[in-house]
Amino acid sequence: MKKQFILALIFCTSSSNVYATQDHHVGFGFNYHLDQQSNPGFQAAYQWQFSNTFEIDTRLISSNDIEISNNDADIFGDFHRLTIGGNFIKRYNTELDIKAGTGLGFVFSSANNQLISDSAMAPYVMLGIDYQLTQDMVISFGQFSHFNRDQLGTNHSFFINLSISFGSSSPMFSTNSAKSAPPKRPIEQAVTPQPKFDSSLSVKQVENANKETQTVLADKLWYVQLGAFQSLANAQTTLARIQQQAPKLELITKQSKQYYRVLTAGFNSKQRAEDHANMIKYQYSLSGYVTQLTK
Repeated sequence: MKKQFILALIFCTSSSNVYATQDHHVGFGFNYHLDQQSNPGFQAAYQWQFSNTFEIDTRLISSNDIEISNNDADIFGDFHRLTIGGNFIKRYNTELDIKAGTGLGFVFSSANNQLISDSAMAPYVMLGIDYQLTQDMVISFGQFSHFNRDQLGTNHSFFINLSISFGSSSPMFSTNSAKSAPPKRPIEQAVTPQPKFDSSLSVKQVENANKETQTVLADKLWYVQLGAFQSLANAQTTLARIQQQAPKLELITKQSKQYYRVLTAGFNSKQRAEDHANMIKYQYSLSGYVTQLTK
């Protein structure tokens, strides 16, 4: 069985490097059934997360010895199962993800066909939590419920895994230290176009035209707004809370149209502001919208 686990890990690592497009997790852990009578079982796991809210989940599970009781006698045995399914992901904060998943489990080896046949297939549901220990290491724990038709019946098991992360948005293989965040772009300085010189205009008229052009361009900027309040105290409280969650984010409060607004630094380009809003949402799970306000 150790050879199977090693081969599974090698396959997951090699194949995911070839087809990597987003985040990948390869891990090893323990599972404990409610009917477990001896040492916990083992599992090797691979997840391919290709969006913020969904991932493909495959696991190779060894149950170790399980005992169940029926009317005639106690039944002992162990089995090995391959599961394939999908997990929906809800990000709670920058370190914690909550997952709910479902899929199918395929038994390919059973020591006792009375307990469960070696060709059994059963659906499952999973609830779990991922906690990011470091930029490349995640600990996971949760519960599987398999709905078997054999003597084993509906079976519940708890698991705990330790995984490493890699892929196109992981710091392990990327020079960008912020996980899955788009590169930050510097704030552009406004380039003031100079009016065409007309020989019929006086020098003073040209100077006045320059001043008017500079005023129009510098008068408004594009911002990412994260909140708007009628009370300055509420705006400052929200700004302080966001800065605790995202200490590197540059934020300001600004009064506009009878509201105190919590804003990011201003941009001269709407596209830059939209890119910044996407980065904030992806990296810090903060929702905002782009608005143009007087400077």
